[in-house]
Amino acid sequence: MLNAANNQYYPSLSFPLIAQAAIADIQRGTQAPLPMIGSSVLAAMSLAVQAQFRVKRREGLESPCSLALVSICASGERKTTVDKIVTSAFLEFEAKQSKTYDQQHQDYQAKKVIWETQKRFLLRRFEKAVKEEVSLQPFQSAIEEHERQEPKPPRKTRIIYNDVTSAALLHGLHKNTRSAALSEDEAARFFSGQLSEDA
Repeated sequence: MLNAANNQYYPSLSFPLIAQAAIADIQRGTQAPLPMIGSSVLAAMSLAVQAQFRVKRREGLESPCSLALVSICASGERKTTVDKIVTSAFLEFEAKQSKTYDQQHQDYQAKKVIWETQKRFLLRRFEKAVKEEVSLQPFQSAIEEHERQEPKPPRKTRIIYNDVTSAALLHGLHKNTRSAALSEDEAARFFSGQLSEDA
């Protein structure tokens, strides 16, 4: 149970200095239990690096820098407040990237229209070559090269998923950024649902 009574036993000094400062600042502002704040900060640290680094635990055994954390808190312990503070930088980054994504998606749609128009032209040339019984190799090569140049849709930055189904999470990771955090306000919903079976 994460409550203020455990503050004196929590090893907050084991954190890097910048994390220690963040934990102390959040604790002053919220009076939330240190163990709960530390758990949220650990989650944020993990989320920030999990797409960039892998841990080599021994030869042939590597894993991402991901953490699974559960905080058991009584009502009124300010868990939501702490999480909002800790994740605010991620949400701000998501919002900024969303504006960039909108422009990138418009550019992608324009390039896709041009690419599809060119493809139709190449296919008509190929069909004509078939009818005229001339060598198909140049036309086939042109089509294959064109296929390799198909525009790729941009990925939307989605870092945090709150209270989602496993299907929605998998779809999001497929369509959007490949690294994210799953947050569930009520542990009972997680452990009794499909997500816990798929994890």
